[in-house]
Amino acid sequence: TAACCPQRHVHGAACLGAEVRDVKPGDASEAGEALAGRVIEMMRAAGIPNGLSDLGFGESDIDALALGAEPQWRVIRNAPKDVTREDLKGLFSAAMRYW
Repeated sequence: TAACCPQRHVHGAACLGAEVRDVKPGDASEAGEALAGRVIEMMRAAGIPNGLSDLGFGESDIDALALGAEPQWRVIRNAPKDVTREDLKGLFSAAMRYW
Protein backbone atom coordinates (compact mmCIF):
# COMPACT_ATOMS: atom_id res chain seq x y z
CA THR A 1 0.00 0.00 0.00
CA ALA A 2 3.01 2.31 0.13
CA ALA A 3 2.43 3.30 -3.49
CA CYS A 4 -0.92 4.82 -2.48
CA CYS A 5 0.36 6.84 0.47
CA PRO A 6 4.11 6.72 1.10
CA GLN A 7 3.96 9.53 3.67
CA ARG A 8 1.73 7.43 5.94
CA HIS A 9 4.17 4.55 5.74
CA VAL A 10 7.08 6.80 6.69
CA HIS A 11 5.06 8.23 9.58
CA GLY A 12 4.10 4.72 10.73
CA ALA A 13 7.71 3.57 10.58
CA ALA A 14 8.81 6.60 12.59
CA CYS A 15 6.08 5.98 15.19
CA LEU A 16 7.41 2.44 15.59
CA GLY A 17 10.93 3.74 16.17
CA ALA A 18 12.48 3.33 12.73
CA GLU A 19 15.10 5.79 11.54
CA VAL A 20 13.45 7.52 8.58
CA ARG A 21 15.68 10.57 8.17
CA ASP A 22 17.15 9.27 4.90
CA VAL A 23 13.86 8.11 3.35
CA LYS A 24 13.11 10.27 0.32
CA PRO A 25 9.71 12.01 0.60
CA GLY A 26 7.23 10.41 -1.76
CA ASP A 27 9.43 7.37 -2.53
CA ALA A 28 6.96 4.51 -2.13
CA SER A 29 9.62 1.81 -2.29
CA GLU A 30 11.73 3.36 0.46
CA ALA A 31 8.66 4.14 2.56
CA GLY A 32 7.39 0.58 2.31
CA GLU A 33 10.81 -0.86 3.14
CA ALA A 34 11.17 1.44 6.16
CA LEU A 35 7.87 0.30 7.63
CA ALA A 36 8.23 -3.37 6.69
CA GLY A 37 11.78 -3.48 8.00
CA ARG A 38 10.75 -2.08 11.36
CA VAL A 39 7.77 -4.43 11.68
CA ILE A 40 10.03 -7.40 10.89
CA GLU A 41 12.54 -6.26 13.54
CA MET A 42 9.71 -6.16 16.07
CA MET A 43 8.38 -9.56 14.97
CA ARG A 44 11.82 -11.12 15.38
CA ALA A 45 12.34 -9.52 18.78
CA ALA A 46 8.97 -10.85 19.95
CA GLY A 47 9.63 -14.36 18.64
CA ILE A 48 6.76 -14.26 16.16
CA PRO A 49 6.89 -17.05 13.54
CA ASN A 50 8.61 -16.22 10.26
CA GLY A 51 5.54 -16.12 8.07
CA LEU A 52 2.79 -18.52 7.16
CA SER A 53 5.23 -21.31 6.31
CA ASP A 54 6.27 -21.49 9.96
CA LEU A 55 2.60 -22.09 10.76
CA GLY A 56 2.35 -25.04 8.38
CA PHE A 57 1.04 -23.30 5.25
CA GLY A 58 2.62 -23.72 1.84
CA GLU A 59 2.36 -22.37 -1.68
CA SER A 60 -0.36 -24.95 -2.40
CA ASP A 61 -2.57 -23.21 0.20
CA ILE A 62 -2.48 -19.77 -1.42
CA ASP A 63 -5.62 -20.16 -3.54
CA ALA A 64 -7.66 -21.34 -0.54
CA LEU A 65 -6.29 -18.56 1.67
CA ALA A 66 -7.19 -15.91 -0.92
CA LEU A 67 -10.64 -17.39 -1.41
CA GLY A 68 -11.15 -17.47 2.35
CA ALA A 69 -10.15 -13.81 2.65
CA GLU A 70 -12.62 -12.61 0.03
CA PRO A 71 -15.67 -12.67 2.35
CA GLN A 72 -13.83 -10.12 4.52
CA TRP A 73 -14.79 -7.33 2.12
CA ARG A 74 -15.75 -5.00 4.96
CA VAL A 75 -12.07 -4.93 5.93
CA ILE A 76 -10.67 -5.20 2.39
CA ARG A 77 -12.72 -2.22 1.21
CA ASN A 78 -10.78 -0.05 3.66
CA ALA A 79 -7.57 -0.67 1.72
CA PRO A 80 -6.19 2.39 -0.07
CA LYS A 81 -6.59 0.63 -3.44
CA ASP A 82 -8.98 -1.83 -5.04
CA VAL A 83 -8.07 -5.37 -4.01
CA THR A 84 -8.44 -8.33 -6.37
CA ARG A 85 -8.09 -12.05 -5.76
CA GLU A 86 -4.70 -11.84 -7.48
CA ASP A 87 -3.67 -9.13 -5.00
CA LEU A 88 -4.69 -11.39 -2.12
CA LYS A 89 -2.76 -14.30 -3.59
CA GLY A 90 0.28 -12.06 -3.90
CA LEU A 91 -0.05 -10.98 -0.28
CA PHE A 92 -0.31 -14.56 0.95
CA SER A 93 2.61 -15.62 -1.22
CA ALA A 94 4.76 -12.81 0.17
CA ALA A 95 3.65 -13.72 3.70
CA MET A 96 5.09 -17.23 3.50
CA ARG A 97 8.47 -15.94 4.78
CA TYR A 98 9.53 -12.50 5.94
CA TRP A 99 13.23 -13.01 6.61
